[in-house]
Amino acid sequence: MSEKNPVSTKISGSLLSNLQEKEHLEAILRPEIMQATGYFLILDSHLQLSLLWVVFNIDDHRVVLYIPEHLSFSIEELKEKVFTTYNDLKSRLTNNNAKLSDVECIHEKLNNKR
Repeated sequence: MSEKNPVSTKISGSLLSNLQEKEHLEAILRPEIMQATGYFLILDSHLQLSLLWVVFNIDDHRVVLYIPEHLSFSIEELKEKVFTTYNDLKSRLTNNNAKLSDVECIHEKLNNKR
């Protein structure tokens, strides 16, 4: 990949088969994603997907962004997919924790009435 404006560059999963290209893209994306999410980005290609797919591994703080082999996306689209997925997961975890907290309060109240 040349040193032209990375935002206008289109990236497909097939580009990731070139290790230098993959490392260059990860170097462009990682700092912003790490700062915003706290997760270490790994790019990977996928033959059967027809859309971007993001998997967060909470145990080792890694996020894998799967890019379809035969489709192209901009750097901005890649970042947006990671951030959107992160925010969705964060919202669900917050809601689940609130529900769990409500259940714990109810359980505590029931135990205190005995």
